[in-house]
Amino acid sequence: MDTIRTFIAVTLSLEIKDSLNDAQRRISISDINAKWVHPENIHVTLKFLGDTPVDKIDDIKGILAAITQKHSTFPVTLKNIGLFPNERKPRVIWAGITEGAHIIAQIAAEIENELKPIGFEKKDRLFVPHITIGRIKSGPSTRKLLDIVDDMQDNDFGQMQVKSITFIKSTLTKDGPLYDIIHEAQLT
Repeated sequence: MDTIRTFIAVTLSLEIKDSLNDAQRRISISDINAKWVHPENIHVTLKFLGDTPVDKIDDIKGILAAITQKHSTFPVTLKNIGLFPNERKPRVIWAGITEGAHIIAQIAAEIENELKPIGFEKKDRLFVPHITIGRIKSGPSTRKLLDIVDDMQDNDFGQMQVKSITFIKSTLTKDGPLYDIIHEAQLT
């Protein structure tokens, strides 16, 4: 069976990606050993599908179209920097979503529920809308990293109108993932 690696996401405006790239540069002076998400690849993941059977692509497009027809465009505001799972053993550096987070979470839950009958496992953990901007590779957290993250708690990374949900193919390469849009489902 032919498969491709896929996920469903909210793509971000160029202005927000630039603002988050500035945050990455600020955080990188902490000398933490991190792999930074390329600015053009920064997004809000709603559901990672992984290896997706090619024969399910049309079903997924239909499900996304049905979900997006129930939702109007909405604003999101990106604010704050944080660390997953915690400050003692950080693995992920993320930017938060304030305004619009509840709508993103609702759409993500609908995607989970609608994809289950066609064979995609439903996640048991709580969905927390966020944007991963870096993954810490190794080493203990440094005081400098924590100080920078603390200083950026109230940083505003911008606002945008979410107009669509995007179904994306991800091809892994030695230089990082390459993303290709399979389908963009427009909100009403």
